Amino acid sequence: MKDDEKLLKVLQFLALDSGGKLACLPKFPIGEELEIFRTNYRSDNPLFCIGYECFDCIERNKLGPDEASQILADMEALLDEMIGHEKGWWIWSVEEPGLARSTHFFWRILRRLAIEVLNQRNLPDDVPTIELTNFITVGRWVPTRKNEKRTARK
Repeated sequence: MKDDEKLLKVLQFLALDSGGKLACLPKFPIGEELEIFRTNYRSDNPLFCIGYECFDCIERNKLGPDEASQILADMEALLDEMIGHEKGWWIWSVEEPGLARSTHFFWRILRRLAIEVLNQRNLPDDVPTIELTNFITVGRWVPTRKNEKRTARK
């Protein structure tokens, strides 16, 4: 997938409301998790994996003096902060609208910024189709550690 095509999917995903994000979240490969290159992160949370891919894609494509590029830089900084809280389940989840526990405000900020970039660049705001195994390039799929039997050394 070319960078401009991926950036469009990233922006379209981030521009969705909570219900749209939930409907768009792809199925996670059964029995696997993502081991992210050059980090200690391993995750089976599809939202965290997509968030990390969004960060990487925006980081590569934010260059430019225009206002939209500046907004992309802000989005990159916000995603970087979110990734720093990888274990924070409250950040890496979205809820159906109207539920008692609401989606973390970072997602609402990212949504507004993504909509602004789509508008400024006259890009379509369609619902993207994301298949994790093709979309994710920041890591590799490995067997999940949760199923591994661990024993103490003697």
